[in-house]
Amino acid sequence: NKEEEELSSRNIDGPWPMMELLLPCATNYHGVHHLYPKIPFYHLRKVCYQKKLHKVSYREAIRELLN
Repeated sequence: NKEEEELSSRNIDGPWPMMELLLPCATNYHGVHHLYPKIPFYHLRKVCYQKKLHKVSYREAIRELLN
């Protein structure tokens, strides 16, 4: 599914302190933001989990970026 592939490149999951430090204001849920632009950034994580949207770990995202 092309939509899932696009989301997986933008929805990154990881430990809260690390995500807040490296990707503040929920930028790790960029794909969700484009699906639901009216939802405030601080609710994007909850939406991602409620809708069971695909996400990758921070480690996987970095690995894909470097390959």
